[in-house]
Amino acid sequence: MIGDDDNGNFLATLELLAKHNKTLQLHLEEVSRCQQEGKQIIAHYLGWSSQNEFIKECGRIVYGAIIKEAHMAIYYSILVDGTPDVSHTEQIAFVLRFVYYGIDKKWVVKERFLGVESLDKKKGVDIAKLIIDVLNQNDIDLKNCRGQGYDNGTNMSGVYKRVQAIILQRNPQAFYMPCRTHNLNLAGVHSLESSVEMKNYFGRIQLLYNLFSGSPIRWKILTKTTGLSLHQTSQTRWSARIEAVKPLVKRPREILLSLQKLRDLDLTADLLIDVKSLEKWIQSFEFIIMTTFWFKALQAINYVSVSFQSENITLDDEMKLMKILIEDLTRLRSSWPELINEAHLVASGLASYGFQSKLVQKRTRKRKTFYEETRNEVRFLENDEKQFEVNVFNTALDTLIQQIKDRFQAAEKTTNSFSFLWLSEFNSRSSEEKEIEQPSLEEKCKTLAQMYVNDVDEDKLILEVRHLDTLKRANLFGPKEYLTSMKLLNGIYQKGLESIFESSCILLRIFNTIPVSIAEGERSFSKLGLVKTTLRSTMSQDRLTNLLVISIEHDLAKSLCYDEVIENFALNKARRVKFL
Repeated sequence: MIGDDDNGNFLATLELLAKHNKTLQLHLEEVSRCQQEGKQIIAHYLGWSSQNEFIKECGRIVYGAIIKEAHMAIYYSILVDGTPDVSHTEQIAFVLRFVYYGIDKKWVVKERFLGVESLDKKKGVDIAKLIIDVLNQNDIDLKNCRGQGYDNGTNMSGVYKRVQAIILQRNPQAFYMPCRTHNLNLAGVHSLESSVEMKNYFGRIQLLYNLFSGSPIRWKILTKTTGLSLHQTSQTRWSARIEAVKPLVKRPREILLSLQKLRDLDLTADLLIDVKSLEKWIQSFEFIIMTTFWFKALQAINYVSVSFQSENITLDDEMKLMKILIEDLTRLRSSWPELINEAHLVASGLASYGFQSKLVQKRTRKRKTFYEETRNEVRFLENDEKQFEVNVFNTALDTLIQQIKDRFQAAEKTTNSFSFLWLSEFNSRSSEEKEIEQPSLEEKCKTLAQMYVNDVDEDKLILEVRHLDTLKRANLFGPKEYLTSMKLLNGIYQKGLESIFESSCILLRIFNTIPVSIAEGERSFSKLGLVKTTLRSTMSQDRLTNLLVISIEHDLAKSLCYDEVIENFALNKARRVKFL
């Protein structure tokens, strides 16, 4: 009821707004008076049904704007991901990615939320059918789909009877690209499994977190002594483990002191064993080496992983980032002497607290001496630090670098198929060399035109690319060294040359439509957790979808005019019938 302290968030919000709106204030006073007198009011529009109708109308307006953008863009990619909600219902999120020509006369990448659908079945054929149904319901033609983005689950990415294979059968131009953030995560997981020392390191970090977070008293000792918090090792985003390593880099001495203070508490025998074990681990030289190494490696990886989750990132940007990451990791692999010296400096500064400056000598397995090896080489490999470098440090980095290269081959192949459009083919070559390279350019045009035979003409594309290369070498679209696919597309339109390079523009739009990650779908699950909570776990699917699209696409929702919402709401509530 109006005026009750426990009348809920909706009525309480209306009461607050009524203090600043005379019309709303009079309406609430009339409703309150009728409730107190027990009279029936004709319509007060404060019930749950009116709320749902109003939310539905608002959601319909936002959906209409999204579909309008998608139709104007023509080409799109579909991103799909799933997660169970608080009521244990599997929710499948749908996101459209397309390149949109905005009111500021610029092409921009858009990733728009298309809604969630509940689905009990997880087979590829069922999810593929749901995707096609959602596209049809929103009047989006599957034939204009130019990319698919899913996680690396076998039901989604498998080549036989899986989602991407079924969609590809319906539309051979809807190429599947695996989520690169997931690929980077898997590369890190494989490097972690390269040695026992690597597994133990992150296992100890998790044990350290569990020890302090398991009790408010122990956590208070930690925060008071160190001035910061520990973080558990992330299982979903491997690069985010840098947050777990940072406290160990910044406050190793204080963390050790916190562990020592725990001995004064009344701990169980198992917890006391954990405390002593962690103390010994933190004081070891291996801990200092591993912390120094992983902090450097995870910094480089996390920067790339976060960049991959940007809505505006494109495949050519991705390949530049991957090249930089591989160079950073390769440089780190060759910097073992600098890393070990840095670890020695840290250990010497903490020597008064019992930190060791040498690796603990382990029992070495007697290895067979090969015919070509000299006695000096055998002794060299038996050195503790050298053994750690070869068996732990180098092995982890070699595995990580190779995994990244292997898992990003599909993205590299796709980028190379398009890259001749914005990269100058003959920047610093003689005229004779250019003549030799000319057929190669024609072959690239032919291959790409055959891939998108319904979108571009092969002969026209070859003529366009030749002319376009001349303009690129003249720096008409900016310095050719910094030219990207999106810069070239916008440059062509800014110069008013889109009618001359029609096929090239179409291919550039298609290329930038291809997804890099499914982060937008995963971000929608964060909103799902805020909208559908334990206290509101029984809402209808329509209400949930409309609330999510209004919340997630709030920038679009704020820019729309809601006069149509008011008009439609009034028409639906009209009690009189017009007679001719």
